[in-house]
Amino acid sequence: MKPLDRLVTAAREHPRRIALSDGADPRVIAAALRAMRDGLGEMILVGDQDAIAAALAKQSCRPERPRIEDPALSGRTTAYVEAYAALRRA
Repeated sequence: MKPLDRLVTAAREHPRRIALSDGADPRVIAAALRAMRDGLGEMILVGDQDAIAAALAKQSCRPERPRIEDPALSGRTTAYVEAYAALRRA
């Protein structure tokens, strides 16, 4: 079995939540949709909510589309910043 095949098999057996930056980029969206279709995990697109929604619409995204997290609108941003800062100090 090739190394990439082993990674894909492991991802299917233990799906994870994966956040992808540049969420409005058509290449990132295509990769996220493929990963979801292949059962590799839950995809989260990070970026401007309206831009990502428009890009998803252009790709005729099905209802099980990736979750969108807009840092400008998210109530989680402060918690993420604090967690990141704590990791940097460690």
